[in-house]
Amino acid sequence: MRQKNNMLGKRDLNKIRRSLPKGWQNQLARETGKSLSTVNKVMLKDRNNNEVVFQAIKLCNLSNEEKTTFKNKLINSYESN
Repeated sequence: MRQKNNMLGKRDLNKIRRSLPKGWQNQLARETGKSLSTVNKVMLKDRNNNEVVFQAIKLCNLSNEEKTTFKNKLINSYESN
């Protein structure tokens, strides 16, 4: 099934994950209060947790424009559920 352009999908998460700094898994787990396993599964789109994704977007080294686009997609995917 293809993802809609206005929803955050696996390709978007892969792009975010590739731009995260070293040690991002531990940092996200600490900031969100989630386990390391949950953080990994969320970033691989095996689980859904908007808090983890939002913190990952804030932490990544992408341009502000791309971060805003991803945040909007996250909001759209949250509203559709």
